[in-house]
Amino acid sequence: MLLGDFNFHSTSREQAILTESGMRDLFLEANEESFTMPGTSEYKTAWRPDKIVASPAVRLQVIQIVGRFALPSFGKQDYLQIKEDGIVRTVSDHLGLLATCQF
Repeated sequence: MLLGDFNFHSTSREQAILTESGMRDLFLEANEESFTMPGTSEYKTAWRPDKIVASPAVRLQVIQIVGRFALPSFGKQDYLQIKEDGIVRTVSDHLGLLATCQF
């Protein structure tokens, strides 16, 4: 199992190499493609560099994107406002992935 910020898109050659080696993108097994990196004033397109990939021996039970809320110091501001002003209102400029798996 590998997880983290892979800095490549799900349609990239790097993703294909992982797939060809037998690794599975657990998020895509359970969901339509989504984003963990919102579009910003610098990077216009939202994408998902964050991945959890695993061998066939790992059984996915549940996976979800977490962190879709602004920190308390930003009150009720929308975390997606980063698209307009580039200010990160969450714990990271990326959202996270949380998975429960059986080994």
